[in-house]
Amino acid sequence: MSFLGSLASSLFFSYLCYASTFLTKDGIKFAIGLSTFSLILLVFIIEFLLRVLERFETDSLSSIDAVHLESDGTQLKAAAFYNSYEYISKLDSAKADENLSGKFWSELSAYRRRGMFSRDRQGAIIGNADVSGEFINVVEGLRVTPSQPSDFAGKLHIFGGSTIFAYEVSDGHTPSALLQKKFNESQIGFKVINHGVGGSTIGDCLRRLKLVNISANDVVLVLFGDNDIGINAPRKIAGRGVFRYVPLWGKLLLILKSHSRIVKWIYLETVVYQFTDFDLNTALLDGTISDYSKFGEYLRSLNIRVCFLLQPNLYTKVPVNKFEVLLKATYPEHWERTVVSGYRTLRESLKNEKDFVDISEVFNGEPDSYFLDWAHVNSLGNEILAEKMFQVLKNRGLI
Repeated sequence: MSFLGSLASSLFFSYLCYASTFLTKDGIKFAIGLSTFSLILLVFIIEFLLRVLERFETDSLSSIDAVHLESDGTQLKAAAFYNSYEYISKLDSAKADENLSGKFWSELSAYRRRGMFSRDRQGAIIGNADVSGEFINVVEGLRVTPSQPSDFAGKLHIFGGSTIFAYEVSDGHTPSALLQKKFNESQIGFKVINHGVGGSTIGDCLRRLKLVNISANDVVLVLFGDNDIGINAPRKIAGRGVFRYVPLWGKLLLILKSHSRIVKWIYLETVVYQFTDFDLNTALLDGTISDYSKFGEYLRSLNIRVCFLLQPNLYTKVPVNKFEVLLKATYPEHWERTVVSGYRTLRESLKNEKDFVDISEVFNGEPDSYFLDWAHVNSLGNEILAEKMFQVLKNRGLI
Protein backbone atom coordinates (compact mmCIF):
# COMPACT_ATOMS: atom_id res chain seq x y z
CA MET A 1 0.00 0.00 0.00
CA SER A 2 2.86 2.39 0.74
CA PHE A 3 4.19 1.83 -2.80
CA LEU A 4 0.78 2.44 -4.36
CA GLY A 5 0.29 5.52 -2.23
CA SER A 6 3.67 6.94 -3.25
CA LEU A 7 2.97 6.22 -6.91
CA ALA A 8 -0.47 7.86 -6.76
CA SER A 9 0.94 10.92 -4.97
CA SER A 10 3.74 11.24 -7.52
CA LEU A 11 1.33 11.07 -10.46
CA PHE A 12 -1.02 13.55 -8.82
CA PHE A 13 1.64 16.18 -8.14
CA SER A 14 3.23 15.63 -11.54
CA TYR A 15 -0.12 16.37 -13.15
CA LEU A 16 -0.61 19.35 -10.84
CA CYS A 17 2.72 20.82 -11.90
CA TYR A 18 1.88 20.20 -15.54
CA ALA A 19 -1.52 21.85 -15.18
CA SER A 20 0.02 24.88 -13.42
CA THR A 21 2.07 25.67 -16.52
CA PHE A 22 -1.19 26.26 -18.40
CA LEU A 23 -1.98 29.25 -16.18
CA THR A 24 0.85 31.22 -17.78
CA LYS A 25 -0.68 30.71 -21.22
CA ASP A 26 -3.58 32.34 -22.98
CA GLY A 27 -6.72 30.94 -24.48
CA ILE A 28 -7.64 27.27 -24.25
CA LYS A 29 -4.61 26.24 -22.17
CA PHE A 30 -5.44 28.81 -19.53
CA ALA A 31 -9.02 27.51 -19.42
CA ILE A 32 -7.81 23.93 -19.02
CA GLY A 33 -5.45 24.89 -16.20
CA LEU A 34 -8.11 26.92 -14.37
CA SER A 35 -10.66 24.11 -14.76
CA THR A 36 -8.16 21.60 -13.41
CA PHE A 37 -7.45 23.64 -10.30
CA SER A 38 -11.17 24.29 -9.77
CA LEU A 39 -11.90 20.57 -10.01
CA ILE A 40 -9.10 19.72 -7.56
CA LEU A 41 -10.35 22.38 -5.14
CA LEU A 42 -13.91 21.03 -5.42
CA VAL A 43 -12.69 17.50 -4.68
CA PHE A 44 -10.85 18.69 -1.57
CA ILE A 45 -13.90 20.62 -0.35
CA ILE A 46 -16.19 17.60 -0.79
CA GLU A 47 -13.65 15.35 0.93
CA PHE A 48 -13.40 17.78 3.84
CA LEU A 49 -17.19 18.06 4.22
CA LEU A 50 -17.63 14.27 4.13
CA ARG A 51 -15.03 13.87 6.87
CA VAL A 52 -16.74 16.55 9.00
CA LEU A 53 -20.13 14.87 8.55
CA GLU A 54 -18.60 11.51 9.46
CA ARG A 55 -17.34 12.91 12.77
CA PHE A 56 -20.82 14.11 13.70
CA GLU A 57 -22.55 10.86 12.84
CA THR A 58 -23.90 8.98 15.86
CA ASP A 59 -23.97 5.23 16.00
CA SER A 60 -27.40 3.64 16.41
CA LEU A 61 -28.87 0.16 16.58
CA SER A 62 -29.88 -0.28 12.94
CA SER A 63 -29.43 -2.72 10.10
CA ILE A 64 -27.41 -0.11 8.18
CA ASP A 65 -24.57 -0.39 10.70
CA ALA A 66 -24.35 -4.14 10.27
CA VAL A 67 -24.45 -4.11 6.48
CA HIS A 68 -21.94 -1.32 5.91
CA LEU A 69 -19.30 -2.40 8.42
CA GLU A 70 -16.78 -4.73 6.81
CA SER A 71 -13.61 -6.09 8.39
CA ASP A 72 -11.83 -7.16 5.22
CA GLY A 73 -14.35 -5.99 2.66
CA THR A 74 -16.10 -9.33 2.39
CA GLN A 75 -17.00 -10.36 5.95
CA LEU A 76 -19.23 -8.33 8.21
CA LYS A 77 -17.90 -6.88 11.44
CA ALA A 78 -20.21 -9.07 13.43
CA ALA A 79 -18.37 -8.88 16.76
CA ALA A 80 -19.24 -6.21 19.32
CA PHE A 81 -15.63 -5.08 19.79
CA TYR A 82 -15.57 -3.54 16.30
CA ASN A 83 -18.08 -0.92 17.44
CA SER A 84 -17.49 2.30 19.33
CA TYR A 85 -18.31 2.70 23.00
CA GLU A 86 -20.96 5.27 22.01
CA TYR A 87 -22.75 2.49 20.11
CA ILE A 88 -22.16 -0.23 22.71
CA SER A 89 -23.25 1.92 25.63
CA LYS A 90 -26.75 2.17 24.14
CA LEU A 91 -27.31 -1.59 24.26
CA ASP A 92 -29.50 -2.92 27.05
CA SER A 93 -26.97 -5.69 27.68
CA ALA A 94 -24.19 -3.13 28.15
CA LYS A 95 -26.26 -0.91 30.45
CA ALA A 96 -26.85 -3.90 32.72
CA ASP A 97 -23.13 -4.66 33.04
CA GLU A 98 -21.45 -2.39 35.58
CA ASN A 99 -18.06 -3.79 34.56
CA LEU A 100 -18.36 -2.49 31.00
CA SER A 101 -16.91 1.02 31.08
CA GLY A 102 -15.65 3.51 28.55
CA LYS A 103 -12.14 3.12 29.93
CA PHE A 104 -12.21 -0.63 29.39
CA TRP A 105 -13.65 -0.26 25.90
CA SER A 106 -10.93 2.22 25.00
CA GLU A 107 -8.29 -0.33 26.00
CA LEU A 108 -10.07 -3.06 24.05
CA SER A 109 -10.29 -0.84 20.95
CA ALA A 110 -6.59 -0.01 21.20
CA TYR A 111 -5.77 -3.72 21.39
CA ARG A 112 -7.88 -4.36 18.30
CA ARG A 113 -6.23 -1.56 16.33
CA ARG A 114 -2.73 -2.77 17.22
CA GLY A 115 -3.63 -6.28 16.17
CA MET A 116 -5.25 -8.87 18.42
CA PHE A 117 -3.60 -11.82 16.71
CA SER A 118 -0.15 -13.17 16.03
CA ARG A 119 0.11 -14.33 12.43
CA ASP A 120 2.40 -16.39 10.22
CA ARG A 121 4.07 -15.10 7.05
CA GLN A 122 0.95 -15.84 5.03
CA GLY A 123 -1.17 -13.79 7.43
CA ALA A 124 -2.96 -16.78 8.95
CA ILE A 125 -3.86 -16.48 12.64
CA ILE A 126 -1.65 -18.64 14.85
CA GLY A 127 -2.65 -17.25 18.24
CA ASN A 128 -3.25 -14.15 20.35
CA ALA A 129 -0.94 -11.15 20.37
CA ASP A 130 0.58 -10.46 23.79
CA VAL A 131 -0.60 -7.33 25.56
CA SER A 132 -0.27 -5.76 29.00
CA GLY A 133 -2.98 -3.47 30.33
CA GLU A 134 -5.29 -2.63 33.16
CA PHE A 135 -8.13 -4.82 31.89
CA ILE A 136 -6.70 -7.08 29.17
CA ASN A 137 -3.53 -9.11 29.54
CA VAL A 138 -2.18 -11.81 27.25
CA VAL A 139 1.06 -13.62 28.10
CA GLU A 140 2.68 -16.02 25.63
CA GLY A 141 -0.53 -16.05 23.62
CA LEU A 142 -2.84 -16.94 26.54
CA ARG A 143 -5.46 -14.66 28.09
CA VAL A 144 -4.53 -14.17 31.73
CA THR A 145 -6.77 -15.98 34.23
CA PRO A 146 -6.50 -14.28 37.65
CA SER A 147 -6.28 -16.14 40.98
CA GLN A 148 -4.73 -19.32 39.61
CA PRO A 149 -3.50 -21.52 42.46
CA SER A 150 0.23 -22.20 42.84
CA ASP A 151 -0.53 -25.71 44.11
CA PHE A 152 -2.95 -27.78 42.03
CA ALA A 153 -3.83 -31.37 41.22
CA GLY A 154 -4.34 -30.74 37.52
CA LYS A 155 -5.12 -28.17 34.85
CA LEU A 156 -8.38 -27.46 33.09
CA HIS A 157 -7.54 -26.43 29.53
CA ILE A 158 -10.44 -24.53 27.95
CA PHE A 159 -10.37 -24.29 24.15
CA GLY A 160 -12.67 -22.26 21.95
CA GLY A 161 -13.03 -19.07 19.98
CA SER A 162 -13.82 -15.50 20.97
CA THR A 163 -16.45 -16.58 23.51
CA ILE A 164 -13.69 -18.22 25.56
CA PHE A 165 -11.17 -15.42 25.06
CA ALA A 166 -14.04 -13.04 25.91
CA TYR A 167 -12.80 -9.78 24.37
CA GLU A 168 -15.75 -7.77 25.67
CA VAL A 169 -14.89 -8.26 29.36
CA SER A 170 -11.86 -7.74 31.58
CA ASP A 171 -9.53 -10.56 32.67
CA GLY A 172 -11.49 -11.27 35.83
CA HIS A 173 -14.83 -11.74 34.04
CA THR A 174 -14.02 -14.27 31.33
CA PRO A 175 -15.66 -17.72 31.59
CA SER A 176 -12.23 -19.11 32.51
CA ALA A 177 -11.68 -16.58 35.30
CA LEU A 178 -15.17 -17.09 36.73
CA LEU A 179 -14.71 -20.86 36.60
CA GLN A 180 -11.37 -20.52 38.40
CA LYS A 181 -13.12 -18.47 41.05
CA LYS A 182 -15.69 -21.26 41.55
CA PHE A 183 -12.92 -23.85 41.84
CA ASN A 184 -11.12 -21.77 44.46
CA GLU A 185 -14.31 -21.21 46.49
CA SER A 186 -15.11 -24.94 46.34
CA GLN A 187 -11.50 -25.87 47.16
CA ILE A 188 -11.15 -27.79 43.91
CA GLY A 189 -7.46 -27.97 43.08
CA PHE A 190 -7.51 -27.16 39.37
CA LYS A 191 -5.70 -24.41 37.50
CA VAL A 192 -7.77 -23.03 34.62
CA ILE A 193 -5.95 -22.17 31.37
CA ASN A 194 -7.70 -19.99 28.76
CA HIS A 195 -6.74 -21.17 25.24
CA GLY A 196 -9.42 -19.11 23.49
CA VAL A 197 -8.50 -17.50 20.15
CA GLY A 198 -11.04 -15.45 18.20
CA GLY A 199 -12.50 -17.18 15.16
CA SER A 200 -11.27 -20.65 16.10
CA THR A 201 -13.03 -23.67 14.70
CA ILE A 202 -12.84 -27.04 16.42
CA GLY A 203 -10.13 -27.96 13.90
CA ASP A 204 -8.10 -24.88 14.88
CA CYS A 205 -8.45 -25.85 18.53
CA LEU A 206 -7.14 -29.34 17.77
CA ARG A 207 -4.06 -27.94 16.03
CA ARG A 208 -3.29 -25.70 19.02
CA LEU A 209 -3.99 -28.50 21.48
CA LYS A 210 -1.22 -30.61 19.91
CA LEU A 211 1.28 -27.86 20.82
CA VAL A 212 0.30 -27.90 24.50
CA ASN A 213 2.00 -29.99 27.15
CA ILE A 214 -0.86 -31.89 28.82
CA SER A 215 -0.48 -34.32 31.73
CA ALA A 216 -2.63 -37.30 32.74
CA ASN A 217 -4.39 -35.36 35.53
CA ASP A 218 -5.52 -32.60 33.20
CA VAL A 219 -8.98 -32.09 31.70
CA VAL A 220 -9.83 -30.49 28.35
CA LEU A 221 -13.04 -28.51 27.83
CA VAL A 222 -13.98 -27.42 24.30
CA LEU A 223 -16.66 -24.81 23.55
CA PHE A 224 -17.58 -24.91 19.86
CA GLY A 225 -20.37 -24.21 17.39
CA ASP A 226 -20.47 -20.56 16.30
CA ASN A 227 -17.37 -20.76 14.10
CA ASP A 228 -18.09 -24.27 12.84
CA ILE A 229 -21.29 -23.84 10.83
CA GLY A 230 -20.30 -21.43 8.06
CA ILE A 231 -21.90 -18.26 9.38
CA ASN A 232 -20.44 -14.99 8.05
CA ALA A 233 -18.61 -16.73 5.21
CA PRO A 234 -16.68 -14.38 2.87
CA ARG A 235 -18.98 -12.65 0.42
CA LYS A 236 -18.41 -12.18 -3.30
CA ILE A 237 -17.73 -8.58 -4.26
CA ALA A 238 -18.75 -7.10 -7.62
CA GLY A 239 -19.63 -3.83 -9.30
CA ARG A 240 -23.26 -2.69 -9.23
CA GLY A 241 -25.16 -1.87 -12.42
CA VAL A 242 -22.89 -0.85 -15.31
CA PHE A 243 -19.88 -1.09 -12.99
CA ARG A 244 -20.15 -4.89 -12.99
CA TYR A 245 -18.53 -4.76 -16.45
CA VAL A 246 -15.44 -2.95 -15.11
CA PRO A 247 -12.75 -5.53 -14.20
CA LEU A 248 -11.76 -5.52 -10.50
CA TRP A 249 -13.95 -2.45 -9.85
CA GLY A 250 -15.02 -3.52 -6.37
CA LYS A 251 -11.59 -4.75 -5.29
CA LEU A 252 -9.91 -1.55 -6.51
CA LEU A 253 -12.29 0.67 -4.55
CA LEU A 254 -11.89 -1.62 -1.54
CA ILE A 255 -8.18 -0.83 -1.49
CA LEU A 256 -8.67 2.93 -1.83
CA LYS A 257 -11.81 3.58 0.26
CA SER A 258 -10.02 3.80 3.61
CA HIS A 259 -7.95 6.72 2.31
CA SER A 260 -10.72 8.85 0.84
CA ARG A 261 -14.27 9.53 1.93
CA ILE A 262 -15.22 10.29 -1.67
CA VAL A 263 -13.99 6.89 -2.78
CA LYS A 264 -15.79 5.35 0.21
CA TRP A 265 -19.04 7.00 -0.91
CA ILE A 266 -18.53 5.77 -4.50
CA TYR A 267 -17.73 2.33 -3.09
CA LEU A 268 -20.98 2.15 -1.12
CA GLU A 269 -23.01 3.31 -4.12
CA THR A 270 -21.43 1.15 -6.84
CA VAL A 271 -20.38 -2.07 -5.11
CA VAL A 272 -22.64 -4.99 -4.27
CA TYR A 273 -21.97 -8.05 -2.12
CA GLN A 274 -23.36 -11.50 -2.71
CA PHE A 275 -23.76 -13.62 0.42
CA THR A 276 -22.31 -17.13 0.26
CA ASP A 277 -23.84 -18.40 3.51
CA PHE A 278 -27.49 -18.51 2.42
CA ASP A 279 -27.48 -22.29 2.33
CA LEU A 280 -26.09 -24.75 4.82
CA ASN A 281 -22.52 -25.74 3.95
CA THR A 282 -22.77 -29.50 4.33
CA ALA A 283 -19.11 -30.04 3.43
CA LEU A 284 -18.05 -27.67 6.20
CA LEU A 285 -20.29 -29.40 8.73
CA ASP A 286 -18.94 -32.79 7.67
CA GLY A 287 -15.48 -31.39 8.33
CA THR A 288 -16.56 -30.13 11.77
CA ILE A 289 -17.91 -33.56 12.70
CA SER A 290 -14.73 -35.20 11.41
CA ASP A 291 -12.56 -32.80 13.44
CA TYR A 292 -14.69 -33.53 16.50
CA SER A 293 -13.88 -37.24 16.12
CA LYS A 294 -10.17 -36.57 15.56
CA PHE A 295 -10.10 -34.33 18.64
CA GLY A 296 -11.61 -37.02 20.85
CA GLU A 297 -9.44 -39.79 19.41
CA TYR A 298 -6.28 -37.79 20.01
CA LEU A 299 -7.09 -37.12 23.66
CA ARG A 300 -8.23 -40.68 24.30
CA SER A 301 -4.90 -41.91 22.94
CA LEU A 302 -3.26 -39.84 25.70
CA ASN A 303 -5.80 -40.93 28.34
CA ILE A 304 -6.89 -37.31 28.77
CA ARG A 305 -10.46 -36.59 29.85
CA VAL A 306 -12.46 -34.26 27.62
CA CYS A 307 -15.88 -32.68 27.30
CA PHE A 308 -17.27 -30.86 24.25
CA LEU A 309 -19.89 -28.13 24.81
CA LEU A 310 -22.14 -26.81 22.04
CA GLN A 311 -22.20 -23.10 22.77
CA PRO A 312 -25.19 -20.74 22.95
CA ASN A 313 -25.81 -17.71 20.76
CA LEU A 314 -28.60 -15.23 20.12
CA TYR A 315 -30.23 -17.55 17.57
CA THR A 316 -30.43 -20.50 19.97
CA LYS A 317 -32.23 -18.52 22.68
CA VAL A 318 -36.01 -18.73 23.08
CA PRO A 319 -37.94 -16.67 23.69
CA VAL A 320 -36.21 -13.41 22.74
CA ASN A 321 -37.09 -10.07 24.33
CA LYS A 322 -37.70 -6.75 22.55
CA PHE A 323 -34.05 -5.72 22.69
CA GLU A 324 -32.92 -9.04 21.22
CA VAL A 325 -35.38 -8.64 18.36
CA LEU A 326 -33.73 -5.31 17.54
CA LEU A 327 -30.28 -6.83 17.90
CA LYS A 328 -31.15 -9.62 15.48
CA ALA A 329 -32.27 -7.00 12.96
CA THR A 330 -28.73 -5.63 12.75
CA TYR A 331 -27.60 -8.84 11.03
CA PRO A 332 -28.61 -10.42 7.70
CA GLU A 333 -32.01 -12.10 7.99
CA HIS A 334 -30.76 -15.44 6.66
CA TRP A 335 -28.17 -15.86 9.43
CA GLU A 336 -30.79 -17.20 11.83
CA ARG A 337 -31.82 -19.87 9.34
CA THR A 338 -28.20 -20.85 8.75
CA VAL A 339 -27.40 -21.07 12.46
CA VAL A 340 -30.55 -23.00 13.37
CA SER A 341 -30.01 -25.48 10.52
CA GLY A 342 -26.32 -25.91 11.34
CA TYR A 343 -26.98 -26.51 15.01
CA ARG A 344 -29.72 -29.00 14.18
CA THR A 345 -27.22 -30.96 12.09
CA LEU A 346 -24.56 -30.88 14.82
CA ARG A 347 -27.00 -32.00 17.51
CA GLU A 348 -28.31 -34.86 15.40
CA SER A 349 -24.83 -36.01 14.41
CA LEU A 350 -23.26 -35.82 17.88
CA LYS A 351 -26.16 -36.72 20.18
CA ASN A 352 -24.80 -40.22 20.84
CA GLU A 353 -21.24 -39.07 21.56
CA LYS A 354 -20.56 -39.64 25.26
CA ASP A 355 -18.34 -36.55 25.59
CA PHE A 356 -20.86 -34.18 23.97
CA VAL A 357 -23.07 -31.80 26.00
CA ASP A 358 -25.47 -29.31 24.43
CA ILE A 359 -25.53 -26.08 26.46
CA SER A 360 -26.83 -23.93 23.59
CA GLU A 361 -30.08 -23.29 25.47
CA VAL A 362 -28.45 -22.07 28.68
CA PHE A 363 -29.99 -18.59 28.28
CA ASN A 364 -33.49 -19.85 27.51
CA GLY A 365 -36.16 -18.25 29.65
CA GLU A 366 -33.89 -15.42 30.81
CA PRO A 367 -35.98 -12.21 30.78
CA ASP A 368 -32.86 -10.03 30.47
CA SER A 369 -30.42 -10.11 27.60
CA TYR A 370 -26.70 -10.70 28.00
CA PHE A 371 -25.84 -10.53 24.31
CA LEU A 372 -23.68 -7.67 23.01
CA ASP A 373 -23.89 -9.07 19.48
CA TRP A 374 -25.16 -12.32 17.95
CA ALA A 375 -22.55 -14.47 19.72
CA HIS A 376 -20.82 -12.64 22.59
CA VAL A 377 -22.15 -11.88 26.04
CA ASN A 378 -21.40 -9.46 28.88
CA SER A 379 -19.85 -10.41 32.23
CA LEU A 380 -23.27 -11.44 33.61
CA GLY A 381 -23.68 -13.87 30.74
CA ASN A 382 -20.22 -15.26 31.38
CA GLU A 383 -21.24 -15.98 34.98
CA ILE A 384 -24.09 -18.13 33.67
CA LEU A 385 -21.73 -19.88 31.24
CA ALA A 386 -19.19 -20.53 33.99
CA GLU A 387 -21.85 -21.93 36.31
CA LYS A 388 -23.07 -24.27 33.56
CA MET A 389 -19.52 -25.42 32.82
CA PHE A 390 -18.94 -26.01 36.52
CA GLN A 391 -22.08 -28.16 36.82
CA VAL A 392 -21.22 -30.19 33.71
CA LEU A 393 -17.69 -30.87 34.97
CA LYS A 394 -19.00 -31.93 38.40
CA ASN A 395 -21.83 -34.08 37.09
CA ARG A 396 -19.48 -35.92 34.78
CA GLY A 397 -16.90 -36.48 37.49
CA LEU A 398 -14.22 -34.56 35.62
CA ILE A 399 -13.20 -32.43 38.61
